[in-house]
Amino acid sequence: MKTIAYYRISTNKQDEASQRQIVADWLKQHPATDFREAYDQASGALPWQERAIAFALHDCEAGDTIVVSEISRIARSTVGVLTFLQAAAARGINVVAVRSGITLDGSTSSKIVVTVLAMAAEIE
Repeated sequence: MKTIAYYRISTNKQDEASQRQIVADWLKQHPATDFREAYDQASGALPWQERAIAFALHDCEAGDTIVVSEISRIARSTVGVLTFLQAAAARGINVVAVRSGITLDGSTSSKIVVTVLAMAAEIE
């Protein structure tokens, strides 16, 4: 099984070091034999389909995992987050939002959690 960490920063004044540390800490508890990374310097307003996270999703197979430090790294809008998670769920790909401590796997309970988190990220 493959694990892909996705990091996104919005400006060149930010760096992904804190995101990398969050993921590294998670990996200590969830070792991956096939670990890859994807990185973007792009606004969260840019559709996820036009960013490296889309390529990460395309590279995954059922049972693989995409890890983000927090749900807001996926997209800025609720719709953007939910469409990404729907695409991942349709292919049997898990998405882990480390700071929230949850695995989003397409189940009804994870959809409820994702909606709340995405709305909070959008308001923030």
